[in-house]
Amino acid sequence: MYRRTVPALAAALLAAATLTALSSTPAQADGVYLPQETDDFDCDGLRDAYHDESGPDELPGSGGFAVVYTTTGRTAHFTQNTPGITGTAEKGDRFGAVHSSYDRNKDGCDDLVVGAPGEGIGSAAEAGMVWIIPGSPTGLDTSKSFAYSQNTAGVPGTAETRDGFGTSLAAGTTSAGAPFLIIGSPDETVGRYGGGGGMIHYLRDGKWTTITQDTKGVIGNSDDVDHFGEVLVANERFFAVGMPYYDDGASWTGAVQVMTHGSATSRPWAMASVTQGTAGVEGTPEEFDFFGSSVSLVSYRSSTSAPVGVLLAIGVPDEDLISNTAEDAGSAHLVSVVGSKVTALSYLDQSAEGVPDSAQDGDNLGAGVVVATSDGSAIATPSTTVWAASVPGETTADGFYGAAHVMRGVKNPGASDIWMQATRHGLPADGGFGFGELAASARYLYLGSGPYFGVPWNNILRGANEPVLENRSW
Repeated sequence: MYRRTVPALAAALLAAATLTALSSTPAQADGVYLPQETDDFDCDGLRDAYHDESGPDELPGSGGFAVVYTTTGRTAHFTQNTPGITGTAEKGDRFGAVHSSYDRNKDGCDDLVVGAPGEGIGSAAEAGMVWIIPGSPTGLDTSKSFAYSQNTAGVPGTAETRDGFGTSLAAGTTSAGAPFLIIGSPDETVGRYGGGGGMIHYLRDGKWTTITQDTKGVIGNSDDVDHFGEVLVANERFFAVGMPYYDDGASWTGAVQVMTHGSATSRPWAMASVTQGTAGVEGTPEEFDFFGSSVSLVSYRSSTSAPVGVLLAIGVPDEDLISNTAEDAGSAHLVSVVGSKVTALSYLDQSAEGVPDSAQDGDNLGAGVVVATSDGSAIATPSTTVWAASVPGETTADGFYGAAHVMRGVKNPGASDIWMQATRHGLPADGGFGFGELAASARYLYLGSGPYFGVPWNNILRGANEPVLENRSW
């Protein structure tokens, strides 16, 4: 099962760094950067709704996106034919299929980063391109937008056919206050066997760094055609590369590579990798598991005296369960990484005792994951961790389609899980949501992508009855 939708999900999950109080500007506390609300393109301190679009019927797959601004409620639509945006809308460009955002110039407005992995550069088909569109009090300002490709001066490499530059994106600000941008090019020609080795491009302080599987400490090697860079997520201290097509003794078993941004004077470096073959991690690497199809992360400290590491939620949506009789039932893992040490903390599948519902064919649990903190701090602890995993193929006992598990803490899930489905926590009853994609902000857990629902964390964690955000059309 070949999936190219996971990068969009990985980019959306960047919003899940912490459940912080809303703020229009970044806050500093004890030298730790507390992320502001992401996707705030109109500078009011609130997340604006972003949704990718397929493009006009006469240009299938050309792409586009819509933004709903919180200041006015206005919906704005963008394509490559929008004035100020470089290029021309063409079939298969997939403009807007993946996005991220960060305050690149520190003016209090988030700047949109949007990719078109199918964009042709000269004679190089599907080479890929990435645009930066600055935010402003009136919304996205396309007149000041600019684009990167591998033919842009200073960007390493050369635009080549099917590189897929911009397939995945992550952006933010490091704990030292430096804006960063990470661009995945998973089909980049690396190694001896042609395309598919993969590469990521990391930009900070005006300097580009390229990372491949030949980089010191990174799992595998670039000859393996693992599509390194297929999934990207990041926060102020760490970033992770999801590699669902990594081969660990079988085809496309999957892996996740954990990296740190390094210091203000050093470049990124590899900490550790995680697979289902890692000691303590539940399961076995099997063909087409796609471990790492979805990833989310937050900074983590196991005790007040422990060093700060990273906590990762990792989805395995095509995991077969119950002696492989429940095909693509799916699973999800919660692991910590401190330095080079990987510790498995929690494991979720629906065949475990006490976990709501049961493992069934095509549930695809773990298609989306989110991990965050429940107390508003930038660093999670065992008691403040909250994480979620979607089950898009679930058919509930009530006949609704799609569900999600929300778990408190880092212990194995069970009867204390919070079960998300239609009619619960303020969600409407007219089902069909799917819930495949998950993202989060300070106030909401977001489920689905057209229709799209934002469920207040207060409803989920504290039993409140606040209104649920809903967008059914764009």
